[in-house]
Amino acid sequence: MIPPAIQNLTQLEYLEVSGSNRIKKLPNELFNLPNLKHLGLYANRIRVIPPAIQNLSQLETLDLHSNDIKSLPNEFFNLRNLKILNLNNNPELETKIINFGNSTIKHCYFDKIKIISCYEPNTCKIIHLSDKILSNNEVKNEFDLCFRSEKINQNDKNLKSLYVMGGIILGCIVIILISIHVSFTLIKRNISKRRMKLNLDNVQYISDSDDDDIRNGMNNNNNSNSSNDNHNNSHNNNTRNNLNQNISIDLKLNTLNNTQITMSNSLPPSYYESNMNMNESLPEYSEIRLSS
Repeated sequence: MIPPAIQNLTQLEYLEVSGSNRIKKLPNELFNLPNLKHLGLYANRIRVIPPAIQNLSQLETLDLHSNDIKSLPNEFFNLRNLKILNLNNNPELETKIINFGNSTIKHCYFDKIKIISCYEPNTCKIIHLSDKILSNNEVKNEFDLCFRSEKINQNDKNLKSLYVMGGIILGCIVIILISIHVSFTLIKRNISKRRMKLNLDNVQYISDSDDDDIRNGMNNNNNSNSSNDNHNNSHNNNTRNNLNQNISIDLKLNTLNNTQITMSNSLPPSYYESNMNMNESLPEYSEIRLSS
């Protein structure tokens, strides 16, 4: 294994850790060597190349042959100073080979690779395969060609796909919300109609004959009420007359009670013989009845 302390060798330029078949994972500390120019990791069991490999900006030779690498990260193609690249004998590797910045690699080894999906022209000056060596001009007969711009276009297509998918999802959400609103409105209308129907069911319909009877009954009630009112008025008038008569009688009684009757000199002598004084008052009447 590669110890983490290797990152302290900041001036290291040449490093080979090969032939052990023990290395499966590359530590991040390996990529903190800014002056490294040669890195040999062949004949191991490496499966993944970390994106941090782009930090080896001064790297000129990279030997990864005879490993179990499955793919290369996009950052791998940022090694602008690379001059020799050996990917031989990685039978599970599926990758595209695109230009490493503005530089052109002198020697590329692509023997016994599972798939090179496409190759960008001018990436390598010489390509080494198992049974032949190809120049840059002969590459188009061996590989499908691709360009870095296609990668950008592919990213744009991916973004457009995401936008389309987002629009579809948003549209579905809007449709669902509209459907819920419409359903709620319909349910509310149905409830209102049912309430109106219940109210109509409780209404009594009256025929023309029944309507005439009701009107006659109302007229009779009005006449009865009028006769009752007249009777009440006459009764009230009689009561008022009686009260006035009683009041008049009371007033007369009070007047008589307060009046003294005096005998005059013209009374017959016989009255004198009864030994009554002339100034004697007559007895007060306790009751006076008036006949009408």
